[in-house]
Amino acid sequence: MRIALLLLLTLAGAVFAGEEPRPAADLLADLDNPNYQIRRKAVLAVAGRAEPELFEKVLAMAAEDSHPNIRSYCADVLGTFRDDRIHPLLVAMTKEKWSGPRSSAYVALGRQGKPESYEFLVAGLEDKSSRSGAARGLGLLGDLRAWDPILTVWQANPRDGYLVDMAPRALLALDRERAIALFLSMFKAQETGRYTLARILREHPAAAVRDEMTGFLDVEDDRLRTAAIHVLGKAGNGRTVDALIASLGKREEDSPVLVRALAELGDRKAAGPLAGLLGKEDDPVGRVVLFGALADLGDPRAIASIASCLDDGTHTAQPREISSVWQYPYNVVVCAAAVWAIRALLDGEEPFDRNSLCSFPNPPSVDPHGKEHVAVTAWWKEHRDDPKYRFEQPIPVRTHSNLNSTPR
Repeated sequence: MRIALLLLLTLAGAVFAGEEPRPAADLLADLDNPNYQIRRKAVLAVAGRAEPELFEKVLAMAAEDSHPNIRSYCADVLGTFRDDRIHPLLVAMTKEKWSGPRSSAYVALGRQGKPESYEFLVAGLEDKSSRSGAARGLGLLGDLRAWDPILTVWQANPRDGYLVDMAPRALLALDRERAIALFLSMFKAQETGRYTLARILREHPAAAVRDEMTGFLDVEDDRLRTAAIHVLGKAGNGRTVDALIASLGKREEDSPVLVRALAELGDRKAAGPLAGLLGKEDDPVGRVVLFGALADLGDPRAIASIASCLDDGTHTAQPREISSVWQYPYNVVVCAAAVWAIRALLDGEEPFDRNSLCSFPNPPSVDPHGKEHVAVTAWWKEHRDDPKYRFEQPIPVRTHSNLNSTPR
């Protein structure tokens, strides 16, 4: 969790990389501040700085700060420096009481790249609460001897949430082709951890990944098929889009994940088939999912299909036994989502956040976008015969017997 948090903080900082760097004196003062958040931000701001006094301060804080999280951040930052004192300090931190500093120390040892860190990192794979950090560190170190130890500990602990994410990424860092071949064989053979592998394979659009996943589109195993479609949503190409389009309508249960995958791939040739699917979709949630996908694909010829739902006042209420509040495509009124999608297609961008349509547990008493509905409905009456807003297939006139709110 801490490693993921650091990455988010680093990315957030990069957005403001154009800002003037803070004076070293200000950072030194903040590094001594008793407030945890001020100290944390100051430690992160030291990364990449050249002032010796800042490095010396963080080096001391890594060993002495009273808060284990601050010591963790210090280890993360020290991993970006080069100094002979860092390695022994990080080794000492791997013996700390708290798992956070230990995990960060393992990662920093790998980032430092010293060959002598290998034995410490392999030993860290036995550290139950920090072994994910050790696996990450070994991947960063790049010593190919680490392949078997990482694979062994990963396979022995399939329910360690951090390890099952870090270990395969470490293997990818060591040998990408070998790792992808391994993941593909595991993806087919085992159900446990399949979606973790899917999430990782999505990031690697290799030909082998596309070919293997496309081959799973017709298997009988629902979970294998669904996971494969999920991978193809990121790792696919034009040929993959054709295969996904060909799968539309074959199995009703695949429809939502197929729609999302085609929207992610962003190929406009999927817009016509998806618009055609909208005319056959009886589930209001399915219609709202299709609105979002068609808006993302950006083909205005889909407007006629979407406009057939401008009088559909069904509220896509989520199952009430679910405690968390779900957002789009749940808890929206279908016609309001149709208005949003039509505006998005006309404007070339979302007119407003689609999640602002959501209301739980009932439809809103007053539609916050009611004026938009009136305007779009009037616009459609004037343009319903314009061929640039429709595909060639006829658009069915939908009737709605299950209206939970009045048309807007």
